[in-house]
This record gives sequence, structure tokens and C-alpha cells, in this order.
Amino acid sequence: MFKKIMLVSVILGLFSTGLMAKESDFVEAKKPELVLSKADLSVLDKALDKGVSKLSKKEKKLIEKFLKDYKDSVKKEKVDNKKGKIGKVEDKKGKEDKIVSPLPKKTKAKSKSSKK
Repeated sequence: MFKKIMLVSVILGLFSTGLMAKESDFVEAKKPELVLSKADLSVLDKALDKGVSKLSKKEKKLIEKFLKDYKDSVKKEKVDNKKGKIGKVEDKKGKEDKIVSPLPKKTKAKSKSSKK
């Protein structure tokens, strides 16, 4: 009797898991185009140790290049353009407007010098 109950619970568990699991379509992963050299790895180590903000412009562009290559090569879920339009708003006429939030500008603090 105990074996029958266990068998039924396992079958029901597998069946319900299959029903609840969301079927997703994925873009297949591909081999990255870039091959990292020792110098490239040292730039990545420097970025991890000191932070990206303390790198030179050349090093930042190199890391940006690595990240773009990685983003293009990894396996990722397909995005349906019809379902969610992130960052866009449709008005009544069907036109789309992009929502752009302006970045705060860096302002230099003016020194208050006393003139007498």
C-alpha cells in the first residue's frame, strides 16, 4: 500500500511540475569572437580590484568591448517585442515615444570668496 501511494505521488508530482513549468525559447549560445590575452586579463583584474571608475578611458573601452562580446555570445531567453515594450509609451494614435530620463549633470561647486 505504501509503495502504491509513493508511486502515485511521484507521478502526480512529475505531471504537475510539467504543467507549471514555463516553456521558454532561448537563443543558442555561440563561441565568443574575442580571445583574451594576458594584458586583457590584467585589465579585468585591475577593474575588479580598484573598480571600473578608476580605470583609464582606453581600459574602460576595452572592458566595454569584452562585455558586448560576452552579451552577444551567451545563451539568453528570446524577447517578444509584442508583449513588453520597456522604455516606450504608446499614445492613443499608436505612436511610440521613448522614455528618456536625463542624467544629472556634474556641476562644479563655486567657491564663496569673501571680497571686502
